[in-house]
Amino acid sequence: VYKSQRMNYLRNEEKELTRPELNFSFDRVVVMPDESCRLVLKEMRNLQSLTLNVYQLNVDGDTNINPSRDYAEVKKVLGEVVHTQTRDYSDKKEWEFYNDQLTVPALPVGVYMIELTTPSGVSPLRRLYFVTDVYVIIEPQPVEGNERYVVVSARTGQPIAGAHLRIRNYRTYDEYKDYQGVTDEKGEYIFDGHDLIRYRREVFAYTDADRACPDRSSHGSYYYHPAAHSESRVNIYTDRSIYR
Repeated sequence: VYKSQRMNYLRNEEKELTRPELNFSFDRVVVMPDESCRLVLKEMRNLQSLTLNVYQLNVDGDTNINPSRDYAEVKKVLGEVVHTQTRDYSDKKEWEFYNDQLTVPALPVGVYMIELTTPSGVSPLRRLYFVTDVYVIIEPQPVEGNERYVVVSARTGQPIAGAHLRIRNYRTYDEYKDYQGVTDEKGEYIFDGHDLIRYRREVFAYTDADRACPDRSSHGSYYYHPAAHSESRVNIYTDRSIYR
């Protein structure tokens, strides 16, 4: 009995030490149309091969789809494969950890899904990927609830006149009302929300040619505080001879 228990223990340990593993991370989830993106593959183990597929999705940047959980919903908006790449790892030991890198090439404006698959029994890894030239700056104003939005080109930093804004103001966790706005010749729009109850607020900026920018929450942006304050700082430079 004891010998059988020890053998079972060793088999379980061997199974754990050779269990297929795959992890990856992005350089950036949102990139400009002329930018490539590096995928960092980390702590891989016991993978015969790995395939990267990049799918175009028929959605706007404000989508709530999560490919990791809602693949059934993703399939409804799944477009064509725009890039594919395969790596062979058959020369690796089954217990060996290793790293690698893949590159997603520059893509046109759009919303995409990154998918990594392997025949080694690891569940596919899927993430959203946004390619856009639209960027929105959010600046709360001195009047509580008011916000200034500036829509610019991510590549040039120049304002985008006539950009559309969908401002979603949440009164509660799931109760909201949408407001529409259009930027002026300076790419600016002032939202008057001083009399609104706000649980949170999300802003989706887009143009007729670019609807791929993900929406942004106004929480965590710059906040205006009128109160003045002062502070004292001391810098010590240890490479100066005066201190020796």
